[in-house]
Amino acid sequence: MSIKGISEANLKCRSDTYLLTPGYFTEDDPIRLELVKAWYRNATFLVIDPKFICRSLRRLRWSTNLKPAQFIKRFEIKVRIGGETFEQEEFAERLQLLRHFHGTCPIVTIVLENLVENMYDGHGAQACAQHAAYTFPVLLSLHRLRFKLIVRSELNLKFVVVSEETTVEEWTKKFHEAIESPRAQAFLQEVERKALASMRRRGR
Repeated sequence: MSIKGISEANLKCRSDTYLLTPGYFTEDDPIRLELVKAWYRNATFLVIDPKFICRSLRRLRWSTNLKPAQFIKRFEIKVRIGGETFEQEEFAERLQLLRHFHGTCPIVTIVLENLVENMYDGHGAQACAQHAAYTFPVLLSLHRLRFKLIVRSELNLKFVVVSEETTVEEWTKKFHEAIESPRAQAFLQEVERKALASMRRRGR
C-alpha cells in the first residue's frame, strides 16, 4: 500500500495488528474499537507529509467506524537544518500542518537528520543552531497549542522544547553539550573513519 502521509513502517511496527482488522472482529465490536483506539494512541506515526495523514489513515482497514485523528498522540518527523530558503519553508509548512492534531495534545519528535552532516562540513554548535532557527516560530506556535515537542539527533542530542529556551543561544548550548559528549565524539570519529575508507576505495 502506498501511503503519502505516514511511513509504511507504521503498518509493520506491531505483530498483533491482525486483531485490528474488521475481519477478525465485527466492525462495530466494542472490543475491536477499543483495541484500535489503543493502537492509535500508542503507535508512533512517522510523518512524511502531514497534509496526507488523514487521507492515509482512512485507507487503513482498521480505521472503520472511527476518526483516527481524534486518537493519535505520537508523531515523528524528520527535519533538515540549513538549506535553501524554499527547503526551509517546506519543512516549516510540514511542521505547521501538525497543528490540526492539537486536540489530542500530541507528542512530536523532531529528528534533525543532517546535524552530523553540518558538523562534518565544519559548522560549530552555534552555526547549527542558527541553521535550525527557521523552525523556532512553528515550534513555539505548536507549543502554545499544548504539543509536547522533543528534538533529537544521532549525536546524543535529545531535549524537550521549552518556549524560553527556544533561542539560538540556548540551542547552541544544547548542541555543544551533545557534540562534546564522549558518545558523540566517538560517533563523529566513526563517521570520519568510514568516509576516509570510502575515499580510499574510490581512489584505487
